[in-house]
Amino acid sequence: MGSDIETLHQLFLDRVENTPDRVAYQFHSRKQGLWVDLRWRQIAGRVELWKQQLSEVVVDRGERLAILLENSPDWIGVDQAALSLGMVTVPLFFNDRAENMAYVITHSGAKILILREMAQWGALQPLVAASALERVILISSDWESSVELRTIWQRAHAVQAESQPTPPNDLATIIYTSGTTGNPKGVMLSHGNILENSRGALSVAEIFPGDTFLSFLPLSHALERTVGCYLPMMAGATVAFARSAFTVQQDLQDIQPTVLITVPRLFEKVNERLEKKLADASGLMRWLVRMAERAGITHFLIQQGRARWGVAQLLYPLLDLVIGRKVRAALGGRLRIVVSGGAPLISSIADRFLGFGIPILQGYGLTECGPVVSSNHPEANYPDSVGEVLPKTELKIKEDGGELLVRGPGIMLGYWGQPEETDKVIDSGKWLHTGDVAEVRDNHLYITGRIKDILVLSNGEKISPADIEIAILQDPYIDQVIIAGEGRPFLSALVVVNEQGRAVTKQELSMRISSRMASFPGYAKVKRLIILNESWTIEQGLVTPTMKLRRERILEYYQ
Repeated sequence: MGSDIETLHQLFLDRVENTPDRVAYQFHSRKQGLWVDLRWRQIAGRVELWKQQLSEVVVDRGERLAILLENSPDWIGVDQAALSLGMVTVPLFFNDRAENMAYVITHSGAKILILREMAQWGALQPLVAASALERVILISSDWESSVELRTIWQRAHAVQAESQPTPPNDLATIIYTSGTTGNPKGVMLSHGNILENSRGALSVAEIFPGDTFLSFLPLSHALERTVGCYLPMMAGATVAFARSAFTVQQDLQDIQPTVLITVPRLFEKVNERLEKKLADASGLMRWLVRMAERAGITHFLIQQGRARWGVAQLLYPLLDLVIGRKVRAALGGRLRIVVSGGAPLISSIADRFLGFGIPILQGYGLTECGPVVSSNHPEANYPDSVGEVLPKTELKIKEDGGELLVRGPGIMLGYWGQPEETDKVIDSGKWLHTGDVAEVRDNHLYITGRIKDILVLSNGEKISPADIEIAILQDPYIDQVIIAGEGRPFLSALVVVNEQGRAVTKQELSMRISSRMASFPGYAKVKRLIILNESWTIEQGLVTPTMKLRRERILEYYQ
C-alpha cells in the first residue's frame, strides 16, 4: 500500500489498481445456492455505479449516511461510494431494536438511510419523525445481473432538527458504541485513525494475499470494520461473508478461512458443544481428550520457548491426529490466525483450544481507539494477557487506581455532538482514559478490572464482579452470569444455565460455583443464587450487539 494514501477510498482505489483480477469478496448466492467470487474490478464497477446514483441526490461533504445492511459486498460498496463523495457513514447494527437504530439516526443527524428490508423501515418510520432524515433508499442488488438504489421515502417538508456540529474535514465514520449503560455515544473516527490502526494491526501477524477472512461480526462493530474490512483490503486478502450468525459453523466448513476475527462467545459455544459430546462419550474418549489438551498446551509452550520437550511429548503427534485435527477441522481446518477481542476470553477455554492447535491471539481495544490497542503475537502469545501495544501507541497506568490511559494515532476525534463527554475521557495531554484497570508485565498488557464496575459492600469491602463472573463462567453448565451486591452485606449471582445445567439441582450448582470461587477472599462469596433458564438477548435490550451484558439493565429487569 502506498504511503501517500490518506483516505479509505484511496485505499480501495489503490487495491483495485494493483490487483484488479484478484478475488476480493465471496458471498453465498441464494439464487444459485453456492458461493460466488467477486473480483476487485467487479466491485469497483459497482461502487462507481452507486456513486453516480448517490450523487444525483443533493449531497454535501460531511453529510451523514446511515447504513442498515447485513455484512455483504453491498455494505462495502455503499460505504466506499459514500466515502468517495466525502460523506460520513453511520453504520447501524442490522439486528438491533428499532428504538436503538432510531436513536442513532436522530442523534447523528443522518439525512440518508440505505437499507434492504422494507419491514425495517416500517418499524423505524414512526420513530424518526423528528429526525433530520430526508431520504430512505432501498438497495436491490443482484450481483449476477443488476443493481438498483430506489428512493422509497422522501420527506415532503423540511423539519427543524436540532443543530449539529460541523464534522471535521477528515471524519470518515461515526460508530455508536454499544455501551453497557445509558445511550450509546457516537465515536468519530477519521480516515487517518482507521488507516493507522490498520497499519499497526498488520504488525501483529503477517497477512498474505492468499489469506481468506470469514466475516461474521457486524460491520457496525469497530473491530470488524477495521481488522475485518480495511486491514484485508490493505493486505490484498479475500473476505468471505458468512450467511448469518446461525450458519457460521457451516460457513467455516465451506470457506475454510485462514484468518478469523471473533469474540469469546464463539469459543464458549464451541466449548459447550464439546462438553456435551464428552458427557455422552466413553471413558476412554474423555481420557483421550484430556490427554490431548495437556499434551497440546505443552506443545504450544515448547513452541513459545516457555517449556522443554519431555518424553511425554512422544504421544503428542498421535493425540493431535486423533483429537486435535478433528477440532481444527470443525473450524475449517486451515486457521492460522484467530483474533479474539471485545471481551476477555476465559483462560481455561483459551488453553483448551490452543492445546488443540487453534492459534488464538487475544487482544484489547476500544471503539474510541480505532479500535485496536494491543494484541498478542504468534511468536509471543500469553493467552492470559491482551498482548503487546501496537506501534506508535503509548500506554500509561495511573498511580491512583491503576486506570489504563492510551495515546496514539488511533484515538478518536471525539464524541459526536458531546464535547463535554469528550473532555471527560481525553485530557489535555491527549491521553484517552479507558476506564479499565490494568498492569504491564514483561511488555504484555493485563486488564484486571473496570473502575466503574467495582462493587462496594455494606461492610466497605470492594470487589470486582468481572473477576468472579469469569471464574463462574468456567463452569460448563453456565452460559451467562451477573454478580450483584452494591451496598449489601453479601453477593448474589444471577446465572443463566444451558440445557445441561437445567438438569442440575440448585444445591449442586451452588456447590460448583463455590468451588470455582475457592481462591477468593471470604467476603467475596455468593450467598444468594438465582437460576434462570432463558438467555439474556439483544432483543430484550439486555445484551449489546457485541454480546456484552448490560449490567444495570439486567439488574433493573430482575429488581
